[in-house]
Amino acid sequence: MDRETELKLTVLPEHLDQLRRHPILRASVRKGASTKRLVSTYYDTPAFALMRQAVALRVRKDGAARVQTVKHASPGEKGRITRFEWEKRISGDRPDISALDDPKLRRLIRSHESKAKLKPVFVTDVRRQVWPLRVGSSKIECALDVGEIKANGRRKPLCEVELELKSGAPGKLFELARRLNQSVPLRLEPVSKAARGYHLALGVSPAPEKAKPVHLTPEMTVHEAFVVTARSCIEHIVANVDSAHDGKDPEGIHQLRVGIRRLRAALSIFKAAVPAGGRNALGGELRWLQQELGPAREWDVFINETLSRVVRHCGGADFSPLVGAAEAKRAEAYARARSVLGDRRYTDLLLRLEAWLESGLREGDTEGNPRESRHEDVGVAPAPGFASEILRMRQAKVQKHGRKIRSLGDEGIHDLRIRVKKLRYATEFFRGLYGEKPTKRYLARLKDLQDILGNVHDVFVAQALVPQLAGMVGEGVPLALGQVQGWCAARRQGDLGRLVSAWKAFSSLKPFWKDHAP
Repeated sequence: MDRETELKLTVLPEHLDQLRRHPILRASVRKGASTKRLVSTYYDTPAFALMRQAVALRVRKDGAARVQTVKHASPGEKGRITRFEWEKRISGDRPDISALDDPKLRRLIRSHESKAKLKPVFVTDVRRQVWPLRVGSSKIECALDVGEIKANGRRKPLCEVELELKSGAPGKLFELARRLNQSVPLRLEPVSKAARGYHLALGVSPAPEKAKPVHLTPEMTVHEAFVVTARSCIEHIVANVDSAHDGKDPEGIHQLRVGIRRLRAALSIFKAAVPAGGRNALGGELRWLQQELGPAREWDVFINETLSRVVRHCGGADFSPLVGAAEAKRAEAYARARSVLGDRRYTDLLLRLEAWLESGLREGDTEGNPRESRHEDVGVAPAPGFASEILRMRQAKVQKHGRKIRSLGDEGIHDLRIRVKKLRYATEFFRGLYGEKPTKRYLARLKDLQDILGNVHDVFVAQALVPQLAGMVGEGVPLALGQVQGWCAARRQGDLGRLVSAWKAFSSLKPFWKDHAP
């Protein structure tokens, strides 16, 4: 068994020649660069049992040779770039399970094979160019795959760069990717060829993904807890880029922005343990990205939540010009979002984040800064005590605002919403340190409170968007505009009334971290 550490990046076909001419790759041409055709057939049961176990089984034709490979995602903290891999030459075109060295994996595949015969599911057919590279003392293989995935008569183009670490530091993968991205626009590819093949075979599009639980344990230090949390947030961001870019499901752009907010919250929550240089620089870039994607989400909510309800419940007005204008604004916002997600700056941000985590949070910080010793002291402390103190402080800030909930104006309600959101993120990050049962009720009440505050905010945003539409539709639809504004005002009053009840239910809870200390 080998441990495969690689980084995948998508490149557009029109940039291939530019990539091949990159000085880093051209310097490697005389050092063993090669080109060959690889045809890989992936096997599974009719019910896709291996896919459900995160196992990919393929037989690859490499000239006259047949190579069987089994890959399994690593459950560790670096799972996005690290996988377990079993590879061996076999004599035939079909899988040979007896050739697997790992008995546990062999039993797993055979248990499914005995119930339903393995069959070809999809094929990848690529022309691969390989450049052996050296970055510092690390050896990296750069492979460019251009071809297609074929399944059930359907085809999907494939054009990607794989950077595989042969020896040395994983951080060098991100360093090399950043250097290539400076000249050729690249985009991180979170989905393996196998996963894309299954998507094609099943006929499914990229689907939005909610955040997965953050797996912290009481034995972790604060620094370790931050790295695991930050990587979970990055995974959430990257998992939703394709869906957001596709734009068919509003949840895609929403979950992408949630991922960004969660990562910004993590930087704030762990502030005492994270050096300021990298935190501030990367936090500023995350703020830029969130703001660029904001209009797409705002118009989604306005059209799907506000305007659609007004059209259903209010009569006597022609809303079609208003709907058309709002759809046009949404199209503009999504075009802006797609442009940002295809920009080098976005890719560089994610690569910098990964490199920063891989470097132990040292990259971007001034050496010898005496203030950083404080971060180091906090970083090596046990995570449970740090978590309880953070939760106590976040709760106190929410309580301070919430006590005045009946008299809060727009600015005060906005501040309360932000504080509640940060408390919820902190609770979700740290819940593994306390267990499911003590945190479940607390999170449910907190979510109810956040949802109502979110509704109030959505109405506030909608009221700000309506004037933009008025300039587009002219003076011919004053009744429709008036009904939208009237509905917003009524909805706001109703939500403020529900907010008081939700606050009472939440504030009556006893903080779970007092009776359930790790």
